[in-house]
This record gives sequence, C-alpha cells and structure tokens, in this order.
Amino acid sequence: MNAPVRRLTWDEDNRLKAVCTGRRLGCYTYDAGGERTYKVEADYLELDINGQVYWQGYQSDRQTLYTSPYLVFNNQGYTKHYYAGDQRVASVIGGGLANAPQPLFTNPVFGFEIASIDDYKAKRTENELMMLRDMQNIQLPDNLIFSNFLSSQIMQQNVANNPENLIYYYHPDHLGSASFISDASGLATQHLEYFPFGETFVEENVGSFFTRYKFNAKEQDSESDLYYYGARYYDPKTSVWLGVDPLSDQNPHESPFVFCRNNPVLMVDPDGRNADKYYNEEGTCLLDTKVGDKVFVIKTSKTYGQIHGTNKYGASINGISTTEAANTEQEILNGNLSSVNQNNLIELPAADTRENMLNVVASDDGTGGNMNDNPNNFKEHGGTLDVLGGVVRDISGIKKDPSKAKEGDPAANINFVGSLNYKGGARMTESVFHSHPSGMVGVSSFLQSPSIYDQNEVFSANSYVFGRANKMVYIYNNKGIIGTIPQKVFQR
Repeated sequence: MNAPVRRLTWDEDNRLKAVCTGRRLGCYTYDAGGERTYKVEADYLELDINGQVYWQGYQSDRQTLYTSPYLVFNNQGYTKHYYAGDQRVASVIGGGLANAPQPLFTNPVFGFEIASIDDYKAKRTENELMMLRDMQNIQLPDNLIFSNFLSSQIMQQNVANNPENLIYYYHPDHLGSASFISDASGLATQHLEYFPFGETFVEENVGSFFTRYKFNAKEQDSESDLYYYGARYYDPKTSVWLGVDPLSDQNPHESPFVFCRNNPVLMVDPDGRNADKYYNEEGTCLLDTKVGDKVFVIKTSKTYGQIHGTNKYGASINGISTTEAANTEQEILNGNLSSVNQNNLIELPAADTRENMLNVVASDDGTGGNMNDNPNNFKEHGGTLDVLGGVVRDISGIKKDPSKAKEGDPAANINFVGSLNYKGGARMTESVFHSHPSGMVGVSSFLQSPSIYDQNEVFSANSYVFGRANKMVYIYNNKGIIGTIPQKVFQR
C-alpha cells in the first residue's frame, strides 16, 4: 500500500504555512515574533454527480486560537494550562468567561488590532485568502469552507458560567514527555510511551480527554502527526526537523535537520532553535549542545599578573588551577557533560540580559580619545540586575583613581540606585555591572579589570566589569575574579 503524499509550503521566514497529508489539511498563522497563533484543520470533501467530480475542496469544523500559553480556544471550548516554571503540570477544561474581567471577544475584539466587527470580518477574509494561496502553492483545490466558525464558540463562552470540574494532571518523564495523565480524583486516564525519537509506541485511554501535548511536552498536530516546537516542526517518524535550524550558521559542522544531536534519550530541544553553549575563557566555543539557550564559561585559570599586569590595586583571583581548567575543557570537548564539575563553570546571564548590559556600557565606544571630544569614554557606565534578569541603568560617573581611594569608599561615582547587591543598597542578592573607561588606558593605577575596591563593594552574587578598551568582561564577587571572557561572547 502506498503511503499518502505529504505536501508542505513555507513562507519567506521559514515558517510552515500549510501541510496536507492524504485527505487532512492544516493551515497556520503566526504573529510577528514567529509564534503560531491560529490553526485551521480541514478534511477533503468531494461532490460527484453521475460519476463526475463536480466540486472538490476542504471543509473545516475545527480551528484553534492560541491566545497565550495559558489559554487555548477551539470549536469545542477552551482549555487553561497551568505551569510550574516552564513545565505544564495541569490542564483545565474551561467552564465559561462570564466572570472574566475582560471578555475575550467583544466589539472590537479584545487583544487584537481590530477597530470594529466589520474590520474583523475584513481581516478574516484576508486570512482566508492567504490560506487559499497557500493551498494553491501545494497544488490543492483552492476551496475552503467552514462548517463552524470559532468566533461563535468564543461568544458562547463569554456568557457561560459553568463549574470547571474537568482537571487533568501531567506526569512527565525525565524529558518532560507526558507518560501518564490523571484526573482530579487521581485516576490515570491516559498512558503514553515513546520510541527514542518521539514516535508514539503505546497510547491507552480510558476517558474522553486526549492530550495533544506528548513528546517533550510539545503539541502534536493531529492533521499531520508533526510536533510544533516553536521555531520548527519535528517529524518523529523520520526523526528529523522539517525546517533548517535558524542558528545553523553557527554550527556548520552539523546537519541543520538533526534532532538533539541524535541523542534524544538524554537531550531536549526547547524550541528547535536555541542551544546551550560552552566556552573557555579565550572565547572559543567548545560545545554547542543544540539544546537549551544557556551560555557557560570555564572559570579563569589566569594569574594575578596575567589579568592585572603590575598594577597593585587589582581584585583577588579566585579561579581554578590550569589542570582543572584543562580537564574541564577536555570533558566538554568530548561531550561528557555529566562528568564536568559544575563548580568549574559560570553561567552567564540570559541573552536578552547580556544584550541590555552591552547597550548600557556601549556609552563608552571603546576608542579612548580625549575628554573634550569623548567625555563618555572617561566615565563608568553600569547598572544592576534584578532577580528576573532585568537591567536597571544607573547614573554614570567619573572613575575614581584606585591609588587614591580608601577601602570602603566607592571605586566609582556610579549611583547604583536600588541595587540589592551593592553594599549601599538594602539587600544583598542582586548583581551589579559597570564599565572601566577606554579613555583611562595608560593612566597610572587605572585598571580595565576589577579593582580591589570593586571586589570589596559586592557580595556573593556574580557581578561584572566591562573593560571597554581591551574588550574583556570580568566576572567577580566578594572573593575576587572568577572568570574572564571576550565581550563578543556577550553578543547574540
């Protein structure tokens, strides 16, 4: 028996727009950030008269609106999702939005750039025409009819007020994949097992609830059996991605279609794009796991002289030995992450946080010059990091000469407003960061690296000094400097 032909079309941003497998069709719409917001499922329909095909096309009775990760609407109602961190722990079948502070569907439609119902209908028509063009691209009959519109279900739910008794809990394995689903009474209603690359091996169900969130806790589309990860779609039957990795140019040594480096038993790819990266302190990328979005740096093994030169006002060095650094580097190169001593690694802030930090210190353009022409190159620029990774820019100030500063005095005239780490602040849990001016290079006693006074003004959380002239980032705490890394690693 021949397998049905699968037809797919992508847009210019490498987003899957439509897929047809046999008699099942799926059409997808995305927001400006690339996240899927709307899905249409349809079945092939044909009208024959006297043995001749009179009409053919697709009929949709199911559409899905992804208002957020927490609330998803379809033609049967809506589902609310609850999370512990980034792990989905429960789903609740909604009972109505009559008591909601803001109805989801009003005139105009709340949350969307729609001025009126007429505007809504016009944009719905534009969206349908786009779907028809996508169908033409894969040589399908360009007829799409709707037997049931999602908007009518949303309007019904706006006035409904029923108890939400249908609660289902997820019991995942070490990869986050749903293994068991239980109801509010604790009864297991669904049991799932998978082959290593995610194809369903066992699926048992004793109730009416069937979760779509299965392997790696990702949604499996019933119309195609593909998993939607965010940046790409994954086919568990062929064990490959259906699109090129958006970050493939950073990993030319690997196929842009390979899934979890062919190690899906131990690795999880959160969205088909990001990857954990491991660097040595010279800025060489030792390993890109293709999984996660964290950046790790091996702690420094440099000596005081290698970091500060002959300057006697530098911060202490609190790194690791050259042997420890070499062994850690080799384990990472071999891919033996489970054998790596995590105490030898520093996790850098998230990508958005790093970018915002660089934007602050970039007030010093790194070119030095003279104070009249480049006054910002003779100041320190910085701020604080809150517990959620937010960056608060503080007031820039002229760097103080370490040779004239007394212990306990500020090493810079930056006003760390609201800092929860800085000793002048109220608490001691956040990080601070600041630059050392490019205009002070060559001036006796001035450092690009942290001074002993910088060290004395922070607590145990990691803080950062950006040497604007030497393009280095120094990571330190109240024990001294623990890491160094080129500023290029802070860039996306």
